Amino acid sequence: MFHRAKITKFSAKDLEAVSDFDTSVCGFTRDEAVEFVTSNSTVFVAKGDGIVDGMIAGKGNRIFALYGETMEIAHALIKHYIITNNLTQVSFFTREDVWECEPLSSRRVHRRHTRAVPSSIKWSKVYALNMGFHIV
Repeated sequence: MFHRAKITKFSAKDLEAVSDFDTSVCGFTRDEAVEFVTSNSTVFVAKGDGIVDGMIAGKGNRIFALYGETMEIAHALIKHYIITNNLTQVSFFTREDVWECEPLSSRRVHRRHTRAVPSSIKWSKVYALNMGFHIV
């Protein structure tokens, strides 16, 4: 259950907890990918009751990953990211019907380079994704 999450900037001490959360979203371990993203982008982590309940990673106005246990956590993370980085808009890939607001622009993307769609991903926790980040 969601309790008011505390959002903090990622630090090295968060790596194991963020990797564990990522595994809970994806259904498989991607430690090297998580290490790469956390060292090459701006990452914020939402923690409730001391455990990671969500994360956002991006560079500038481009969001690479936004995962959360709930929509409220996803909203809090993206709001924090926008305010902290003094942005007026962001762009990201998402599934249809995830967000209640209308985008300024959108276009359909077809992913053709994956042999199989990873069935272990918990899509209900994925609010924004980097199209290549889920490749197995």
